[in-house]
Amino acid sequence: MRIRGCKTPYSLCNKGGRKFVLGQIDRNLKPLKPNLFIAKPNRTIVGKLKHVKDVYLSTNLSNVHELSFYVPYKVFGRNMKSVKNKIIDNVREHYLVKLELGHKTEWFIITNIKDSSTENEDYKQVQAYSLQYELSMRLIRRYEVISKTASELLTDVLANTNWTIGTIDPSFDKKYRSLNLSSTTVLDAVNEIAKTFQALVIWDTVNETVSLADPEKIGMYKGLKISYGKYLKSLDKELMTDEMVTRLYAYGKDDLSIRRVNPTGAPYIEDFSYFMYPFQRDENKNVISSSYWMS
Repeated sequence: MRIRGCKTPYSLCNKGGRKFVLGQIDRNLKPLKPNLFIAKPNRTIVGKLKHVKDVYLSTNLSNVHELSFYVPYKVFGRNMKSVKNKIIDNVREHYLVKLELGHKTEWFIITNIKDSSTENEDYKQVQAYSLQYELSMRLIRRYEVISKTASELLTDVLANTNWTIGTIDPSFDKKYRSLNLSSTTVLDAVNEIAKTFQALVIWDTVNETVSLADPEKIGMYKGLKISYGKYLKSLDKELMTDEMVTRLYAYGKDDLSIRRVNPTGAPYIEDFSYFMYPFQRDENKNVISSSYWMS
């Protein structure tokens, strides 16, 4: 990859053009400092959250992020005198918090506010979730379809919300799936659609869009290899034989089986490939290596 100001296409550079070598620690770098802003539900900024303490951000891949912090009622003003924190009255439930961390911006909705008092200070303890959490407040009584693409399903479940579709991997619109929902939320419905298509949900809280990506196409190889003696200290591999399956029964509505379309005439499909390993034959069908388990 190439970044503006960097003359080499195979290394990462900062804005000043200084080269970063993969695996090398730059001791001049400092932790990113989060900037927090409080806003009304229509995203009108009412002030910057200054003097906040214990800012904690918990991120979840393809799910809701959690943000927590506390705001003191009093701060030190001029002449080091204790004065009321001007922003404290604007910290309200269902207000929004805008988080700026480096080049990334994320919106959160305040869900819990707890007033606490100690012998040293009084403060508001705030808990907020990323903006898609508001979809958990929208209910779907019943939704049932037989065959639709990912875009069609998302369009239906997001119909009565402010959220729209971002980008959908083209492979998901070539597949048709059924979906049956009852007494659920829009947030759970989106996650269920992603699960049905084995997709990764990407939430854009700035533009309020939902995207479905193919997990196999996410990420970029940057040349980092992990091996014994280099980064890797230990490795475990565990075989669970009680979870091993060789026969799959398939049944549909009214106990409809696959017997009529199965070449074997059986209501199940069998796969013994694991137990055939490392069986192999040459082009003349002479056995080169035999299975550990099967004759």
